[in-house]
Amino acid sequence: MANTSLLQVRVDAEDREKASEILESLGTNLSAAVNMLIKQIIITEGIPFDVKRSNSSSSRTRMSAHGADRDSLVVIPALPARIIPAIEYTNLISMIPAGKIVREEDINSYFAEKYQVERAKPDYSGWPVYGNDGIEIPYWRVISSRGYVSGSHHCDANRQYEMLIQEGIELVPYKKSYRVVDYKRYLFEFQQSGQKSKE
Repeated sequence: MANTSLLQVRVDAEDREKASEILESLGTNLSAAVNMLIKQIIITEGIPFDVKRSNSSSSRTRMSAHGADRDSLVVIPALPARIIPAIEYTNLISMIPAGKIVREEDINSYFAEKYQVERAKPDYSGWPVYGNDGIEIPYWRVISSRGYVSGSHHCDANRQYEMLIQEGIELVPYKKSYRVVDYKRYLFEFQQSGQKSKE
C-alpha cells in the first residue's frame, strides 16, 4: 500500500459545496482533485495554472492597501464575510412561498446587498424549527447551487424531496440524490423593498 498522509485544509463552506458539486458532475471528488493538483505541482515544478493580477478596481484598491506596487505579485486575502444571525436567515426562508425554491447563494447575495458587503454567510448556531408564528420554517425550499436536493439544517434530503414533490416541484434522480427539473423556473427572488417571484 502506498505511503499516504492526511492533509487538512480549511476552506469556506460555501466554496467547498460548489466545488464538490462541480467535481461530482465530472465523476470525481475534492480528495481526488487535490491529489491531481499535487501531482501537477510536482510534474510542472510550479503552480499548474496561470496566476495573474486582477484588473478590477476593487482588487487594485485592496492591493494598494496591502502595500503592493504594479510589478509585484501578492496574495490578497478574501474579505471577511459578514455573519448573519440565524433569525434573519430563517425569517427570510419563511417568506419563500409554497411551490418556489431558492439557493443558499441567493440568500447570501440578498444579505450582501442589504448590508453592502462583499460576502455574507449564516451563523449556523441556534436554528429554530418553527418561526414566531408557530409555523414550521420551510428549510426544504432551499436547494443546492446546482439545483439538487441535499438536505439542510432541520430537513434531511428525504423529507426535502417529499415536501418539494407535495408542492408540485418536479424532481428527477441525480447521482445519489434528486435534482429539480429546470430549477430556474421555480426560483423565488428576494428584493430589498418587497419580494416577488421570478416570472
